[in-house]
Amino acid sequence: MKRFLVIGILGLFLGISSIASAETSKSDKNFVISVGYGYFFNGADKWDGTAGIGFGFFLADAMELNITVNSAWDSFGDSVSVLLKPNFYFNTQSNVNPYMGIALGATFNGGTDFTYGVQIGAKQFISENTFIQYEIGYQRIEDVDSNSVVFALGLGFKF
Repeated sequence: MKRFLVIGILGLFLGISSIASAETSKSDKNFVISVGYGYFFNGADKWDGTAGIGFGFFLADAMELNITVNSAWDSFGDSVSVLLKPNFYFNTQSNVNPYMGIALGATFNGGTDFTYGVQIGAKQFISENTFIQYEIGYQRIEDVDSNSVVFALGLGFKF
């Protein structure tokens, strides 16, 4: 799993994909399936797996509103998070489109806990409508006093 993430990140910086437009425009929509690995600071301090799906739509040329559902297998047991993530893009003239944003939502793990965080990432287009998404994010789950840093790699489709 770690090798998969490292190879993907290297691909981002080396630009090994074909050239495709990374421009975004109002009313673009996308769907992403992702896997990740996170470090959870919750007393056990350990690495655990994550998986998620997300649907995003652009409210403006450089602003996406994303709804993400993530599952984590962490030290507290299995949990599911539902997050609303406004992301702000830095449109480039290449096939890579970097972004940054915030996350607000809830985590369900025997109860409902307020969750918030920040993320940075990039979408690397490998064709006109297909991209690889790289993201690193910090999340805080309030009621259980948990912090995590998650590295995620996803495959997405723009429509």
